[in-house]
Amino acid sequence: MSSDLHNDPEFKEIWDLASNYQYKFDSQNDLAFNKFMAENNKPTLKVEKNYSKWLSVAAAAILLLASVVVISKYNKSETLLSCGNNQVVNNIQTLTLEDGTVITLNNNAKIKWELYDKSRKVSLVGRAHFEVAKDANRPFTINTNQTQVTVLGTGFDVVGYPNKPTEVIVNHGKVEVASIVNNKKAATSILTKNMKAMVNSNEISVNKNYNAEAISWATGEIKFNGTPYNDVISALEEYYQVEIENIPVPNSQIGLIIGNPKFTGKFNKETDAAMACKIVSKALNLNLEIQQN
Repeated sequence: MSSDLHNDPEFKEIWDLASNYQYKFDSQNDLAFNKFMAENNKPTLKVEKNYSKWLSVAAAAILLLASVVVISKYNKSETLLSCGNNQVVNNIQTLTLEDGTVITLNNNAKIKWELYDKSRKVSLVGRAHFEVAKDANRPFTINTNQTQVTVLGTGFDVVGYPNKPTEVIVNHGKVEVASIVNNKKAATSILTKNMKAMVNSNEISVNKNYNAEAISWATGEIKFNGTPYNDVISALEEYYQVEIENIPVPNSQIGLIIGNPKFTGKFNKETDAAMACKIVSKALNLNLEIQQN
């Protein structure tokens, strides 16, 4: 049969052409390889696109979660209801806040207040008496001279001047007094009726038997009722904005402080500081003088 094919003219032509053909392996291999890679790269490209898509979805989810957290935090923040400030010069002034709290400011006192839906905050320089309206959901906080006083509803005095110990005197109710160091509470103390705290730096000293009614300055005049000498001098200095010193008289009993002398009396703006010193000096056998700056 093979001889018949070789004798066939058509077969002979094909055979002769095939014998002259040279297979180019490199060229065919490159074409095949490129075709293979093209076919097999299609899934790879598809996976990369899906990966990018998932990254986008994840990023969007993170942003959404962050937004929810921010919104949630914002919703928990306080809402300012009212605010204001006041300064008293050569007078005693009473003001009533929107929550019903009544504040009596002594001469030259400065105050700033902010009332929120969850808290009530006051900054004070000087002396003030507070009758805080009760609100269990909104603590009332007073900041002065590195001291923080927190109450829910009570009556008390706060005396806070720069470079001097802060005084807190409770007429009724209960307050928490804290010394503040580096924006943190360094020491705390709870005061109730007729207790007085002196806050100096990070130390708090408490007088548990203080007569809170002994000095009544909030009426516009200063009254003493069996008030100890040191408290009398402090009240006079604050009331008249002066410094007072007791100077003993040589070879005399005048000016000697024996025991814990107490004074009873009252003064108003019609009585000047010099006259007040003379009256107290006479009553307690002292020699009080106003120090000139």
